[in-house]
Order: sequence, then structure tokens, then C-alpha cells
Amino acid sequence: MGFQINTKTLRDAVELANNAVSRKTTNPILSGVKLYIEDNVLHIYTTDLQTGFHKWLKVEDVDGPFSTVVEQKVFLEILSSLSSETVRIDLDGVVKLIRRKF
Repeated sequence: MGFQINTKTLRDAVELANNAVSRKTTNPILSGVKLYIEDNVLHIYTTDLQTGFHKWLKVEDVDGPFSTVVEQKVFLEILSSLSSETVRIDLDGVVKLIRRKF
């Protein structure tokens, strides 16, 4: 299960989600970003139970259902360190980011 997307577009969306991610919480799921694909559209959700964020982005090469939650801060750091134009994100028990150079 996975998809391909422009690295900068995804990084910008995850960076915007930062405003709705809970900073200090006893519930770890509130520090995460939910990534969900439906009809070749990636939905990005975050909330701190007072503020919510929802963004959708067109994705390519979707191969099956995709739904996971990743820690926003770590995910953003990884995306920021990628120098490739596109990235493939696969989910097979763990989330894998694969740099793509075209």
C-alpha cells in the first residue's frame, strides 16, 4: 500500500498542520498527523481537540488502501531532509519514505 507525491507539496501541508497539533498532551495520538487516501486524494488531518486541520492533496500511483498516523514533528523533519522532487510513501507495517529522482 502506498502512493507518490511531490515532496515540497507534502512538506508544506504537514508544516501547516503544525498549528493544530497538540504540544503537551497525555494522549499521544494528538501529536500525530493522520494520512488517509480515498479516490487518489491524500487527506491530512490533525487536531488538538480545540483546533482542527484538514488538507487534501492529489496523489499518484496509489496501490491499495492507505491509512496511518505519524508523529508530525518527526515526519516533518524527515520530509525537510529529503532533496528529491517526489517521494513514494509505502505502508507495510511501518511507514517507508523512498526518494524518487525524475
